Amino acid sequence: QNEIFISTIAPGEQRGEADTQEAAMHRSSAVWKGFNIVDDARVECKICGKKLSSKSSTTSLRSHKCLQTQKNKFDPEVAKSLLVKFIVSCNLPTSTVEKKSFKDFIQYIAGWNTPCRQSLTTMYIPSAVENLLSIIKSKISNISYFSITFDTW
Repeated sequence: QNEIFISTIAPGEQRGEADTQEAAMHRSSAVWKGFNIVDDARVECKICGKKLSSKSSTTSLRSHKCLQTQKNKFDPEVAKSLLVKFIVSCNLPTSTVEKKSFKDFIQYIAGWNTPCRQSLTTMYIPSAVENLLSIIKSKISNISYFSITFDTW
């Protein structure tokens, strides 16, 4: 499984495992499952990538639109994003969305007609790639030094 990990630690700054574990211990609310920790004061939504303050309480996290959308109503744009993430992260063929059993499952749980394979390959996956590239570029743009490591078998 290939994953990209980007760590932005300023020169001279060190973040040990104990610091990370200590920060995680203070985050016991279920709302944290929807966010990745960016630093001690900010988190990033796992669905839309928006960064929110997490320094004093979880109020802003609980009222974030992605969590509200999941609780209250179906959002086709979020569904498309999650579908692309599912197809890509599981290394599935794009034809998966055209299988009757997959369509029936999605129709049952969300009442949604999945996009066709051509829409995935020409619009949604390229859009996701562009979004990921812009996130990576913004994260490394202000870094003086960085290294890339590949873990391949």
